[in-house]
Amino acid sequence: MLSNYIGQHIFRLDTCHSTQEVLAQLLTKKKIQEGAVVLSDYQTDGRGMINTKWQSEAKKNILCSLVLYPTFLKLDTAFMLSKCISIAITQTLRQYTTTEIYIKWPNDIVILHKKIAGFVIANSIQNSAIEQCIIGIGININQLTFSADLQHAISLSQVTNSYIDTYQFEEKLFYYIEKLYDMLKENKVSEIEELYTERLYKNNGVGIFEYNNEIVESSLISVNTSGELSIIIKNNVITFRPKELKQRLG
Repeated sequence: MLSNYIGQHIFRLDTCHSTQEVLAQLLTKKKIQEGAVVLSDYQTDGRGMINTKWQSEAKKNILCSLVLYPTFLKLDTAFMLSKCISIAITQTLRQYTTTEIYIKWPNDIVILHKKIAGFVIANSIQNSAIEQCIIGIGININQLTFSADLQHAISLSQVTNSYIDTYQFEEKLFYYIEKLYDMLKENKVSEIEELYTERLYKNNGVGIFEYNNEIVESSLISVNTSGELSIIIKNNVITFRPKELKQRLG
């Protein structure tokens, strides 16, 4: 199970400030082949969404960033790439466990109501088109303890009660990212949407959300190609962009 171009070129580091930052700096010097990856055993300042930090114990987890050039994507369908990355991570994890794995909008992966992975995508836009994407991914693999402020974190090793070979996991991850990205290139939107929807956290139940300084319960309606989530609040369908609404675990 080897990918053809995702992960073909890998820059491995013992430690770095952020794999996204390292990759961004490399790209300022020259254009790198699509699918090139920066991997690090440890990050001193890994980032998630809304300036959150991704904490990770050294040499225990997957910390990587990769570059793609999805120039075929229109801005109003850019979130389709996020859907592909979400699905790819869940499909990789499913190779190791039968425990249900879900995608929590907009960019978290959840097992047993706890966060096992997250990612962030930084798009470079030129002439109203996506020129380049840097995708930063963090996956908890072999870490067994987490700090007190990470009560909702979990690792694959905790789920399986076994040690996971991170190099083999990387190969599987890159394979599935390439598979989903190729589906996106081939405009297999309906297939991607179906895979995403069936894995969406609380899609068949009631989710708990923080909205306008209030806690509301609602069923999820949909996530469109722009990444907007629609839910029902007081019998009205309301649509939110990422960062405007927070969904709670549990």
